[in-house]
Amino acid sequence: MRAGLLCIALAGCGVQSNDPFLLETSDCSLVNNFQIDGVATAWTDCRLYWAGSASNILTVELTQPGSTGSFIAPAASWIRASVYVPGGGLNGDLAAAPLPAGSLPTSVGATQIALDFSITNCGNLGETQTTPVETMADVGDSSVSFSIKLSGSCGGGLRQYTGGFLVSAAAQAGSMTNTDPATVVTTP
Repeated sequence: MRAGLLCIALAGCGVQSNDPFLLETSDCSLVNNFQIDGVATAWTDCRLYWAGSASNILTVELTQPGSTGSFIAPAASWIRASVYVPGGGLNGDLAAAPLPAGSLPTSVGATQIALDFSITNCGNLGETQTTPVETMADVGDSSVSFSIKLSGSCGGGLRQYTGGFLVSAAAQAGSMTNTDPATVVTTP
């Protein structure tokens, strides 16, 4: 149901682009209710990189205002997630796997979500998340919908996190001039 509702809102849903594309914050809409220790995270924008049909990997970044980074080297305060999106989209519970900074994955298992987000005193959620991550993704022709929901504790139970986020993005007129995931940006 979750995927179906989002699919209706995005043109080209389910018709994946063969070519890589990158959608910047101006192309992206974010609903974020993720909290750490009961405090809302400051992610206000999103960026998306579709690696194309050669690998079917979608990478999503949530950013904070005034921070600088790229898909290869995200700012420490950003969260980055990569998933394998087969034709027809993805909707299921995925096992977390680490996504180290300094590179983009060349492959992600069909039952995994690669995460790059560290919580103080906990480490990378990709290494510590033990319960499945509810994940939905659909890639169209220059459009994407993506959501995750997760919860847990870390740091010996001292830190609690819960919630998720929903991203929808579609290329605006004149956008998509950059397709290099190494390009460094400063978010507005």
